[in-house]
Amino acid sequence: MLALAAAGALAASYTDLKRGIVPNRLSFSLFLSGVAGNIAVALLEGDPSLAVDLLLAVLATFAVGYALWLLGGLGAGDVKEFLFLAALLPRYPEPLLRHFSPALAPYPFPLSILINTFLLLFPFLYLYALLHALRRVPLRTLLEPLLSPGDRLTTALYLTGVYSLTPLIGSLPGFVLALSGLLLLRQGARRLAAGALLILLAAAVAGAHPTELFRYYLLIAAIILLFSLFWNSLGVLRAALTREVKITSLQEGMIPAEEIYIRNGEVIREERGFIEKIKEYAGSGAMKRGTLIAGTSAAGITERQIATLCRLVEEGRLEDRIKVKERMPFAPAIFLGLLAALVFGDLAWMVRR
Repeated sequence: MLALAAAGALAASYTDLKRGIVPNRLSFSLFLSGVAGNIAVALLEGDPSLAVDLLLAVLATFAVGYALWLLGGLGAGDVKEFLFLAALLPRYPEPLLRHFSPALAPYPFPLSILINTFLLLFPFLYLYALLHALRRVPLRTLLEPLLSPGDRLTTALYLTGVYSLTPLIGSLPGFVLALSGLLLLRQGARRLAAGALLILLAAAVAGAHPTELFRYYLLIAAIILLFSLFWNSLGVLRAALTREVKITSLQEGMIPAEEIYIRNGEVIREERGFIEKIKEYAGSGAMKRGTLIAGTSAAGITERQIATLCRLVEEGRLEDRIKVKERMPFAPAIFLGLLAALVFGDLAWMVRR
């Protein structure tokens, strides 16, 4: 079962990277193999708890996977891959306990694979997207915070003064002072003057040494610049990983980056984040929104949805354009999540432990 799970996840990674899909015949055959194999082991060894664990693992994985698919966070192929891993490995493989000391969570082991996948997903997709964006976006755009660091360096000077005075004014007042200053002193010249004044006070009243102040400044400036680089890159990557195409040239499986729906006879376009979708499904937002024509689900757009959009374009109710996302491979992240679960166990539970 362990060999099948590892080989299946590796094969899914290969097909996802090469063709952008996880074949149904791979997922279904491994799912049925896992169910049949574990039931056979439960009968042969007289261990009914294995069958119970199998049922719980599959149901829990399906429930979480379906919810993520509904929110557009997972494609159908990715959910099927999690399901065949749940069928093959409803429990942590006991023979591996001789070699590893994993952190095992109280919930079904396949959920640990899913959690690990999402914890490892961001760095994997970030690097993948960065390499992809560098082919379409000038390097200068990604490095903009370093090329125009003026305001950030001024902010670092101000925060250095606040931090140096913290021993005198206390942590909470210092935090309030820092936050108030950042909100009120929006202009760089005012923030620069306030920072210089605070540093002078720190040197005169708190007895801060110039070398110590300079070290604080370098550390805070480095943190601000690195965070600015990261935040700027997210915006650049988001733009680089979307493109605008004609609705009449849409192909089945493409993933829209915007939602198109009809409310009171009016065609509306809207771009929403993941958190906004959760809030909608938790309340009654979906009913207020109207009739959804095209969503941002990772499953991609269907032929029926394309036909409806084309009809709206022909009627003159919709412009012949739509933003679509570049499809990104998810199966390699699942493979990494599986390996991490086998070696370390549940990464979230390990941190808690």
